[in-house]
Amino acid sequence: TPKKGYSKPPGPITIIPGVYCQGMQFTGNTVTMNPGVYYLYGGSLTMVASTLTGTGVTLVFTGSSGTGYVNNLNVDGFSQINLTAPLASSGLWSAGIVMYGDRSMPVTSFDFSILASFAPQGVVYLPTVNLKFAGLAVSSGSCTNFVVNTLTVAGIAALYDNCGSFGTKSISASAPTLVD
Repeated sequence: TPKKGYSKPPGPITIIPGVYCQGMQFTGNTVTMNPGVYYLYGGSLTMVASTLTGTGVTLVFTGSSGTGYVNNLNVDGFSQINLTAPLASSGLWSAGIVMYGDRSMPVTSFDFSILASFAPQGVVYLPTVNLKFAGLAVSSGSCTNFVVNTLTVAGIAALYDNCGSFGTKSISASAPTLVD
């Protein structure tokens, strides 16, 4: 059954795959996600001073709130996202994909600034998103491939690419590459 506007009091929690209508909000939580696909339908993932961890996880941003798409990712500077996509050997449709954005979403911005830690292991497929890493934000995952509208990296932000075990190809170009 869909969970509406999912939010919990501060502290450690474990959540299960499913449909999360109106998104998820975590404040002061250490969240463990069980393996599977999490649909954030018509809502955002908002994190304040929280950690989100999971292996074999895909986040799907989709759906509308009746007034249009409201999907977004709001992560403050004291939060961390440490997610690993399902491996190619899992046989799941989402193998290798750690975040998937509905191509019907309007262009939006996901911003990782200041000290946010974003360590996805897999492909971040958000084709209508303007993704920004700034300040000391870091993607410390060894496999992070992006399919986004625009990618902005500023300051001391860092990204890494070593994706063999996920069934996706590493980017072999020495400079950013535009792909049609």
